[in-house]
Amino acid sequence: MKTESLRRTFTGKELSECFAKHRWMFSDLKSKHLIGFVSWVTDNTNILEAFHYNAKMLRIHGNQKTYSAYCIREKVRWDNWLNPRATKFGISNNHTPFLARLIMKLDPELDGMFKLNNTCVLR
Repeated sequence: MKTESLRRTFTGKELSECFAKHRWMFSDLKSKHLIGFVSWVTDNTNILEAFHYNAKMLRIHGNQKTYSAYCIREKVRWDNWLNPRATKFGISNNHTPFLARLIMKLDPELDGMFKLNNTCVLR
């Protein structure tokens, strides 16, 4: 499988529909972080797409059933730092649980890839 075929573009409409349809998946996370995440991810779909691409690569080439979303977040940061043409971006550590949940809902092949806590200790 060509790696370019793993790349996917997400639209604002698609994100809005996903949040509306799966609101319960985000209900155990602190609402102020969720509000910030929804705004952030809509403006930073390139990061969501990079997160998705790396999750797909890990799902295909990895040897575990579940993975750490934090590991993928750091890989996205690393790739961005190494790319001289990349635009600077910020990705809050608080966004990682939301990214994991969102990616699993946007791509059914990634469902169950990340372990989710019933409660999230974000302050």
